Amino acid sequence: MSVITLLTDFGRQDSFTAQMKGVILTINSACRIIDITHEIDSFNIKKAAITLGFCYKYFPTGTINVAVVDPGVGSNRRGIVAAAGGYYFVGPDNGIFSYIYQDCKDEVSVYHLTNNEIFLSNDSSTFHGRDVFAPVAAHLSKGFPIDKLGIKINDYIKINIPKPQINKEIIKGEILYIDHFGNAITNIEGKYIPKKATVTFNGMDIKIINYYGQADSDTPYAPYALINSSGLLELFIKNGHFAQEYLITEGQPVEIAKEFIPYHVQL
Repeated sequence: MSVITLLTDFGRQDSFTAQMKGVILTINSACRIIDITHEIDSFNIKKAAITLGFCYKYFPTGTINVAVVDPGVGSNRRGIVAAAGGYYFVGPDNGIFSYIYQDCKDEVSVYHLTNNEIFLSNDSSTFHGRDVFAPVAAHLSKGFPIDKLGIKINDYIKINIPKPQINKEIIKGEILYIDHFGNAITNIEGKYIPKKATVTFNGMDIKIINYYGQADSDTPYAPYALINSSGLLELFIKNGHFAQEYLITEGQPVEIAKEFIPYHVQL
């Protein structure tokens, strides 16, 4: 059974997601549709790229991922389908698959969607999620050849998904993502962190622990650090919203000093 995932900024109030699912199921009623999320901040292409990058590998190979955060819909921005790392990705050419391009590197093939015979006949200039990307994904799930969907391109749009800068003395990274709980996820992988490291934040020493429950309940709002399920350094407070408490925003710099204080964080 083919799997199609959906990731959008449509929210849950309107029928946009249901319309996309209806189109997909009309073309291939045997496929399975999985919602990744429809709560991406409106127009936040970078957050969509990161969210998709965090989760796509946990689906079976061959999964078709439809991602629609598309402030340029109706303009001359292209619709694309990409094959990368054994998966497929359908959506606008606005950088939404940048994490995938970076992750898969030379395994990426991207096609500009030009075969309008498989688009809906009532296609509009405002809802390509339903009229272009949903039918493309559905036909792909039925075995339609990717190279028949359009023209192969090499000038697809990429946005910067920052990687940490690492040298012998310091690691420079940043807050990559703030999740629903207010935890601040950095772009620094745990494999770079010394075992006996101390995190300092605004003059405070922050203990690195193994899991959330190890945080001390007797010190509310005290910050802690751990390596999360994606293998990235994460800052949090127990049963609270770290980002709100410490006024954290995505993109703020993180630094790790390797000498004297093995692990130093500046925000």
